[in-house]
Amino acid sequence: METPGWVTALLIFVQIAAVVGFAWLVWPMIRDEKWKEKFIKNKQALSLIIVFVLIFLFIFGMTAAFNILFPPQTLY
Repeated sequence: METPGWVTALLIFVQIAAVVGFAWLVWPMIRDEKWKEKFIKNKQALSLIIVFVLIFLFIFGMTAAFNILFPPQTLY
């Protein structure tokens, strides 16, 4: 049984409102940070960012490969 369309639309609206509200609350802190010194010039932080991106790409690639090689089958 699928959820009604209005419920799906309401949930999407609530999620978008939550993201906008969160961004509005943390924007002063984000604006005042020195991002370049904190993440780009710091070699440990930069290496962690690179590792996290590589892990994300690996997981994304493995998921795509398994979806192509072993597509999900619908049960009747």
